[in-house]
Amino acid sequence: MRRSIMRAIQKRISNVYPLIRIDRENFLFHGSPWLLSKVEPRKAICTTGIPENNLNAIYATTSSGIAILHAVLRIRSKHGYLHWGLRNRKVIVTGRNVRYRTGYVYVLPREYFAPVRNGLFYVATTPIIPYKIFRVEPQMLHEYFDMEINTDVPCPH
Repeated sequence: MRRSIMRAIQKRISNVYPLIRIDRENFLFHGSPWLLSKVEPRKAICTTGIPENNLNAIYATTSSGIAILHAVLRIRSKHGYLHWGLRNRKVIVTGRNVRYRTGYVYVLPREYFAPVRNGLFYVATTPIIPYKIFRVEPQMLHEYFDMEINTDVPCPH
């Protein structure tokens, strides 16, 4: 049973380059390090103190690049940290005990989501089966962003 589910998921995994052709009017992007057949709400953990950053929800964005960032950046230990932000169209990443790994970007129907901030981020509170799944690599970050990396481990090129 599990093998057939994974085969079905593999059929939906595509090369990342078609991400730029996704219809953003009808779809949003969600980045995750895990390969999932269904994306489900989870309790977000954010230390910014902004209430909408800590919901029990699925977070998605209109930016495929931000979804890639969420998919490939990870904290290696409980003593690590990771912060990122956008400044003048440049992504600034700071962190300690950070690692870069293969991840997945999920294309999700926009109809399940409500906006939370400035039209860039959205949340959904019900499980969603992805329309499409893209396998992404850390090197792809440089294709989407002008980046400044301030971590103890450099980002692969």
